[in-house]
Amino acid sequence: MNNVRWKMAWNVLSCIAFLGCVDNHAPITKHRTKESIQKDAINDSAWVKNKEYAYGDIRRYGFVNKTLSQIQLDSIMELADQGIKIVFPSGSYPIDFNIHNRENIKFHFNGSTITGKLSLHNAQNIEITGDLEILDILFLRDSKQIVFENISVSTDIDKCKSKKANRGVNIYSGCNNISFDKLNISNFGGEGDFFAYAHAALMIHGFENTPENIRIKNILIENSKRTGAYISGKNHGIGRIEVVNYGLSNRSMDSKPVEKASIGEEKIYSGIWMNLTENNSIDTLIVRNQKSMGNYSVIFDESLGTIPNIIKTISLSDPNIHKTDYNSNILVLNEF
Repeated sequence: MNNVRWKMAWNVLSCIAFLGCVDNHAPITKHRTKESIQKDAINDSAWVKNKEYAYGDIRRYGFVNKTLSQIQLDSIMELADQGIKIVFPSGSYPIDFNIHNRENIKFHFNGSTITGKLSLHNAQNIEITGDLEILDILFLRDSKQIVFENISVSTDIDKCKSKKANRGVNIYSGCNNISFDKLNISNFGGEGDFFAYAHAALMIHGFENTPENIRIKNILIENSKRTGAYISGKNHGIGRIEVVNYGLSNRSMDSKPVEKASIGEEKIYSGIWMNLTENNSIDTLIVRNQKSMGNYSVIFDESLGTIPNIIKTISLSDPNIHKTDYNSNILVLNEF
């Protein structure tokens, strides 16, 4: 760990003047209009098909088959638009769940599994609570004020719609104020064109309008075929991020370049890769490379601006060395 201390110490003098500028990363506050508050108590009798089920349960409104068509999903979205918090019972849903061009809606999952993808595009003020497992990808673009509770992205090739491993979590351009209580990603990645843009189990990135204000209390990434997490952008707040094993695939020819990174860097696998970042806060960063694969424990790449990124505590249990760019703007306060 002396090798970590070395490269971080030189950041102290250059960054200390800016420490007062670092954002405290206050939790997301959901802005609600008077109209949306009034909708909370809406009478759902016009949509009820089976009164045996509780208010909000999709079965109450006639959706008893978990193989929901896109027309049925659109109808569920319309119910949610009325102000009803929609509840999905436990079980496996062989669907792609697209929340596109929607706002001010709530979904609750009771230990549910989506075997396809969950996609949010041009979405605003969306709450997804409860325990939800996704077998393909969680993808967000041009979305803001999105709240997740407990999300896991797992691999089950037999059940997954694509019959492939998962493609992780991808938070792309135009995203702002996205929060997770808990995020687990396991056995991410594979080979072939299907995974061409799946550079890391967790991707926070974008060519333009790079995401800002991503807040995640707890992240666990286990057994990534490629990089554990790629983080770019600014004003993110992460409580604890732990990567256990990364770079488990020796095949890198299938990866397309990462925007704003040098061509070829996408083929270098690391536990954490921070690139073009500013004013981000990580309370605890842990890399445990038990299988001794990959290239670098961490890559602290170029900075986006002058306000430093603060990592309060770091622990690297990894035979691989780490890499720090001369223009990196990352300050590590403690090691354990």
